[in-house]
Amino acid sequence: MKKTHKYLLLTLLGVIVLGLSLFVLAVKLRTLTANPDLISIVQTGEHFETVAFSSDRSLIATGTLIDSSTYKITLWDREKGSPLRSWRTHDALDLSFSPDGKLLSSLSDVGVVLWNVPDGSEFRSLSFDQEQVYRVVFAPDGKRLITAGGFTVRLWDISEGTVLKSLDTSRYGEPAALAISPDGQTVVVGLGEGNGGAEVPDVGDSPILLWRLRDGEVIGRLRGHVNSVNSLLFSSDGELLASAGGRSDGQFRLWSVREQKLVGAISIRTSGLEKVFGYYPQVFAVTISQDGSKAAFNDYERVYVVTTNRVSIVKTFKLTGPFRGGLAYSNDGKFLFAVSKDGAIQTWRV
Repeated sequence: MKKTHKYLLLTLLGVIVLGLSLFVLAVKLRTLTANPDLISIVQTGEHFETVAFSSDRSLIATGTLIDSSTYKITLWDREKGSPLRSWRTHDALDLSFSPDGKLLSSLSDVGVVLWNVPDGSEFRSLSFDQEQVYRVVFAPDGKRLITAGGFTVRLWDISEGTVLKSLDTSRYGEPAALAISPDGQTVVVGLGEGNGGAEVPDVGDSPILLWRLRDGEVIGRLRGHVNSVNSLLFSSDGELLASAGGRSDGQFRLWSVREQKLVGAISIRTSGLEKVFGYYPQVFAVTISQDGSKAAFNDYERVYVVTTNRVSIVKTFKLTGPFRGGLAYSNDGKFLFAVSKDGAIQTWRV
């Protein structure tokens, strides 16, 4: 009798496991069928706070909050969606790969740690004297680093650990987004609330600054975003700049860098119900294909593919969950990758 009960119990458990597996498979197949351009979707089982792509798009770096004072940094094989290695650190508020993919920077509230990508060992650290910093990005030469936060943007020499130049943004606002031109000569600074949510002085309608590194001068301001800027990216030839409007702005904007002029803009809208739950219009990330013909941006639930010549939406993709992650084109421009906060890595054919 006991053997019969044990057999029935094992059979029941087997049926449950099989049923759950078939359900997951059915959901995945339904998702792929409903989105014919969706090539693959990988659920990593993680919950990402920060995301970065390597320049060749083969690696993804993610930061996952373990507890109030500990983050886990994980390097993923982008194609397979499998983890390569991981390690723990104090914070990983922002991540950035060096152009050659050999170093990864992670940002904390008091400094930047540079990690060796091949083994995850620490290369060196830069201290900010307790100043709150929100963004970090490598210069194209891989020898310099730009950080932003606390109303200051700094250009660092990595080997010496020293500041080469700095820009005081207190008269304009708090830095919230960063990008550097492919020739390494101009840094663009998106102003706004930063991660601290502090009010910013006199941002008005001009929250993007162009800072020329040669002489440290602000050579222009791009006007149009009305609250804050979440993300900035240059095209590979440096001719175009894409910007993502933050909370309550909800604009994707494409600029001519040479003319310091707007090429086109797209505004997204949220429903009344979304606003009830605190989802105000905003764009989280932007990307541009290598040939400059396409751009893409996203809100909470969707990714939008845009032509750069007319700045118009040509495709829309549905995300698996709330988006606070990374967005990038493959280097040949045929595929678009998105990493969501829920740990999903999605690939679409564009």
